[in-house]
Amino acid sequence: MKFTALRETLIKEITHSGFFTSYRLGDIDSLKGLYIKANKDGVEIRSTNITDSYCGGFGAKVEREGEVLVDYKRFSEIVKTLDDTKIIVEKADEGLVVATKSGRVLLPLLDANTFPSLEGPERGIVIEKSFFTDESIKNVLFTAATDETRPILTGVCFDIRKDEVRVVATDGFRLSVITRVVTGLPEGLINKKIVIPSRSLSTILGEFRELVQEVRISPDFRSVEWIGKDLHIVTRFLDGEFPPYEKVIPQSSETHIVVKA
Repeated sequence: MKFTALRETLIKEITHSGFFTSYRLGDIDSLKGLYIKANKDGVEIRSTNITDSYCGGFGAKVEREGEVLVDYKRFSEIVKTLDDTKIIVEKADEGLVVATKSGRVLLPLLDANTFPSLEGPERGIVIEKSFFTDESIKNVLFTAATDETRPILTGVCFDIRKDEVRVVATDGFRLSVITRVVTGLPEGLINKKIVIPSRSLSTILGEFRELVQEVRISPDFRSVEWIGKDLHIVTRFLDGEFPPYEKVIPQSSETHIVVKA
């Protein structure tokens, strides 16, 4: 494998894919890596932390096709320190060569055969992009749990009704709920509860919101796809039953406070 790419383009793609690597204690090396594949159409980069999988691509001058798996942090640090406009990336017998006119750096390779298969789900249900990417969703993220003792609480629940969706997050002590009016939802989504990992949702809202052009839910309601130009991210829903949050919300009150915005 050998290709030449613009430094700015390569850094951008490395940064995007890096959001979906994992360096948690006990994780296998392949989850720390970027799977890079070069062919006649350009260069494709994949990464995964199991919960999310990322696939992006960019144009480059490909002299030799092939694929490698390289540690994200090492690769990112090297590319960002190089000053030249163009960067050459080449797979050699001794490792991955990252070169410019100024010199070259050799990085060790990971075993590409250990990288998990990232086959996407069957074409799913297309929904309005804003359903999962509306700015108001950020207002509930802070109450989602960070402790994974109860994994379901680390997610944000989308409680879908006929004409509205309630977006809910709780860590067992705090609770945030926003209610949004929605119309035209597919019948298959009505009366379903979907729980998306808050960390994944935060990444999408913070880094990819403007890049996502289409959102699809898998036919088995187990994942969501975020699709854009040269961009495909799949996020798995959390398994389990979200707590009955309605029971802790007061049904009536004697005191009302009005705040002027």
